[in-house]
Amino acid sequence: MPTYTYKCPDCNNTIEDLRSVDDRNDLTVCDKCNSVMEKMLDFPAVHPDRDDFSTENGGRGRYNKQLKCYVKSVNHSIDIAKRKGMYVLDR
Repeated sequence: MPTYTYKCPDCNNTIEDLRSVDDRNDLTVCDKCNSVMEKMLDFPAVHPDRDDFSTENGGRGRYNKQLKCYVKSVNHSIDIAKRKGMYVLDR
C-alpha cells in the first residue's frame, strides 16, 4: 500500500498515512485541530540521469496524471503544481 502525505491548512500539521489506493481520497481529519487535511502532491525520488523528460514523446515530455498535462522535467512539474495551488513536498 502506498503512503500519502496530508497537510492541515489551518495548523500546518503534516502526517503520512498508509492506505490503499481505493481509500486515498477519503477525508483525513487533523488530530490537532480537527480540520479536514489536504492531500499533498508528492514527487518520488528521481535518478539524476532521468530528471529531464524533454526528449520523450517527440519532445512533449512525460504525461503527469496528477497535473493532467505534459511535463519536461521534475522541476517543471513542481512549478506547474505550485501554480495550480497544490501543496508540494520539498525535494
